[in-house]
Amino acid sequence: MLDNELKEENIIVKDEILYNKTSIALRQYFPKAYDYLRFEIIPRISKKGKLDGSYSINLPTPKLFEKAYGKIQLEFCVQHDVLIIEQIKPSDILIKCFKNTPSLYKGIPYFTEKEYFKLQLFDKYE
Repeated sequence: MLDNELKEENIIVKDEILYNKTSIALRQYFPKAYDYLRFEIIPRISKKGKLDGSYSINLPTPKLFEKAYGKIQLEFCVQHDVLIIEQIKPSDILIKCFKNTPSLYKGIPYFTEKEYFKLQLFDKYE
């Protein structure tokens, strides 16, 4: 299930199951962020030459989702020219989207009435 780019020897996924679940949810509910991750970010960061350390890259996030749950981010680290993908954040909502089919408010997934109310409130005062 891993993308072909991730099968390279210099890329390791820390938790493949978590990555697969979050990337499937990302592809289904946030295709713009998924395409940016797969076709622009992964090829760019997999090139050698990055300094060792931890990094975080923001992916395209709908404004309403960002206000309710935060920005969609890829967290990764580099050690000895090996890229280690840690997670896609916010992983909790993406895992929920993978496990259950969420209700949508203007394309943004929600699961509880509280989340629905929050989305309506943010949308109203945007």
